[in-house]
Amino acid sequence: MMDIYGFMNRYLLDNNYNELNINLKKELIERGLKEYTISKINAFCKDGYLSIDDNMSLSDLIAILAGFIPKEQHFNTIRHYTHAILNIAGNLQGFSITWISDVNDPIEEPIAKFNENGLWYELETHNTPDQVITFNFVYDVFKNNFMNMEKGSAYQLKPSDKKG
Repeated sequence: MMDIYGFMNRYLLDNNYNELNINLKKELIERGLKEYTISKINAFCKDGYLSIDDNMSLSDLIAILAGFIPKEQHFNTIRHYTHAILNIAGNLQGFSITWISDVNDPIEEPIAKFNENGLWYELETHNTPDQVITFNFVYDVFKNNFMNMEKGSAYQLKPSDKKG
């Protein structure tokens, strides 16, 4: 799934991404991720094909895709979704986001950290996070909190928010 980076770059450029405001960019990113995910699901489906259904969430599609992939392979596959979002967010804000997996002091839930200027600078996870939960968390932060957070704040997944 390393082709997600090239797919998203092409998709965004082909759809006038640079001319859109932040909210429209976020919508376009979601549509691109849905198209990419459906294409990957369809690669697993020999009998039938899915098409984009605006009622189906990206989280639902990721869960379907993850169901086709053995859990032990999620690190090598699903994590590329998380990296893609972190890369896109870093490019939007002009400041890269570092993903830290702390083995010395493992944390229970992912944490998104924002600096004193309101820039998302870090994602902290357990050293072996559930890749679906991590993606859903990162995407939620990107969609709902990115470029809206208070300066010097952190956002953490609540146990009731877990999906995947």
